[in-house]
Amino acid sequence: MTTRMAQVPLQNCEICEKSVGRRYCIDCEQYFCKPCEEFHLKSKSCRDHVFQDLGHINPDDKKVKCKEHKEDMTYYCTTCSVLVCKICLPRNHKNHDFSLTSEAAFTFKTELKAKMEYVTTVVETIKQQKLKLTSDANQFKVSNQEVEEKITKKGNELKNLVDKVVKDSIANVKGEERKDLQKKNEIESALEDAQKKAEEFNSKLTNAVKKQEDSVLLNSRHKLQQTIQSIPQYLEYGMEWSTVNFKEGSLCEEMVTSMIGGVFISKLRPDTQWYFLDDNNGKTKWKEYPDDVAVILETALIKREPQAIFFDTSGNKYIVDFNCYEEYPEDDPTDRVKVLRKLKLVDKTFEQPATWTHMDEKENLKVVPLVSTDQEYKDVVKKFTDTARGLKVEFVKIERVQNKTLYQQYIAKKKSVDATNPPGNQNERLLWHGFSKDAMDSINRYGFNKSYCGKNLRAFGLGVYFAVEVAFSIRDTFSVPDENKHKRMYLSRVLVGEYAQGNQNVKVPPLKDAGSHILYDTVTDNMTNPSMFIIFHDSQAFPEYLVTFKNL
Repeated sequence: MTTRMAQVPLQNCEICEKSVGRRYCIDCEQYFCKPCEEFHLKSKSCRDHVFQDLGHINPDDKKVKCKEHKEDMTYYCTTCSVLVCKICLPRNHKNHDFSLTSEAAFTFKTELKAKMEYVTTVVETIKQQKLKLTSDANQFKVSNQEVEEKITKKGNELKNLVDKVVKDSIANVKGEERKDLQKKNEIESALEDAQKKAEEFNSKLTNAVKKQEDSVLLNSRHKLQQTIQSIPQYLEYGMEWSTVNFKEGSLCEEMVTSMIGGVFISKLRPDTQWYFLDDNNGKTKWKEYPDDVAVILETALIKREPQAIFFDTSGNKYIVDFNCYEEYPEDDPTDRVKVLRKLKLVDKTFEQPATWTHMDEKENLKVVPLVSTDQEYKDVVKKFTDTARGLKVEFVKIERVQNKTLYQQYIAKKKSVDATNPPGNQNERLLWHGFSKDAMDSINRYGFNKSYCGKNLRAFGLGVYFAVEVAFSIRDTFSVPDENKHKRMYLSRVLVGEYAQGNQNVKVPPLKDAGSHILYDTVTDNMTNPSMFIIFHDSQAFPEYLVTFKNL
């Protein structure tokens, strides 16, 4: 059954108030006559408004009326954030800020559309993450299936080997049993022959004693004596039975694991490495444990166990004592070597830049003053003055920021951007960022963060801003003078990648292609001639040089 809308009563045009309003503007929530509709759509701000015929309007969606005066809510009081009619406005909202309901609705819809664009981007990103999650889960299952097959194969090999050992051992027992039983049969046959002869002799002697006359007995004496001499002697079989015993071997889970292999979860040690101090003819060198052993050590440490146990490829048992971080073989606790656990580099291929000053292994941050006579210092000064547009400054100092963690994160991000974007694209640029003194320590340690960056500039997005020219960042608004009138600016490496036009509502870069769900890397103020770039991920920029100066 088709549901028909209730008929909407005719309304007067709410613009001219003369003709019948046969058309309804959904955006303005007003009735229009035909001439007023045509004029309305010619207005630049209203050209995209949508109209409906009265027959398509649901009366349940009609305008909100003032309960007190039964009038249309023609105005919106921005001071009170409420709809008001033309009677309530002068009575209850005198001197308040207000606008026409249509204008307020248009402004609010514009805000909602911007939010919708952002939400759409978020939804697309979530969809992309869900697809990746599903793909990763499938790969994870396939990988685990392969591991299960390997475990089953190895287990079957061990079972077959155990079955063979059991079969061979039982065969040895059976072989000895057959030999002894054959010997037993031979002896038993000899005993039966001797028993038969003895019984025959006994029968002859019994007959002579009981049945023969004395004269006959004596007459056969010589013959009977010969018979007596041929009676077999008392026999002992002299059988030596084999003694078959079973010496039980030692069965333990660790030994079986060493034969089959263990299951190792690599995520237990995502950022650590384990080493032992190897002594080769008096020369000591730290050597990395194999991954399977490292997982055993890391797992035991996480569980707060006092020691970890592992087997080498020859089946020898080793113990690592976490109280002193030493390793020793089970059969010789005096043969000890040092063990070391340390954080692993984010990227194993990471190499410290040639320009960096030496840093200790445990040192993550070092801020190094440059000497004014060095070429590195002069290069930074030149980059500064080239885009300062004639502004004169006195350089107080220039420092190189050496932060291992930030640099490695930046390099990892750069590899990703380089791999994603077309060959030949200028993904990296050297850009300027002005800031206040109170943010310096945080930036040196943790990099650029949207929580405190971009406070003074949000025209092209809610991110961290970097300028192409010094002349922009040198303004006091960005490079804020301290109590000594010293100002500061970072010369930073920035991954601009592929960029899009920014606007004040951008929180993440827009999509490159709705079908691919891939975002642009950054946004800019001008697609033809960019003067600034805005990043939205902390790892997209590295503060390479800290320039302290003052205006002349």
